[in-house]
Amino acid sequence: MREVDGRGVIASTLEPSKNWMDFYVAPEDQPPLQAAIDRAIATRGVFEAIAKVRRLDGSTGWVHSRAVPMFDTNGEIYEWLGTARDLTDRREMEEKLARLTAESESQRRFFEAMISGTPDLI
Repeated sequence: MREVDGRGVIASTLEPSKNWMDFYVAPEDQPPLQAAIDRAIATRGVFEAIAKVRRLDGSTGWVHSRAVPMFDTNGEIYEWLGTARDLTDRREMEEKLARLTAESESQRRFFEAMISGTPDLI
């Protein structure tokens, strides 16, 4: 990675880095992210991935990254131009909604069991 403008979400850098993934990306998300990078390079296509990242304040967040390859006159990739969007608030809301949905389903089953008189369904 050559340069990152973190826009207050992740750390910015103007210095090239070969170990950027260790710095920015959660360890459990590094293998699938590397696989997405390798696929994009192999297919010479668009790179796209969602990964957990270390945010500027040290907390964990989610980022959707997308990059397109730039080709030289020989048709070789010489650079990737991309963007990243902070999905943290969206992911947190999705997780909260999933928990609420699970709780509602559990309550529904409880009340159905109470009404039907079959507590073994609880």
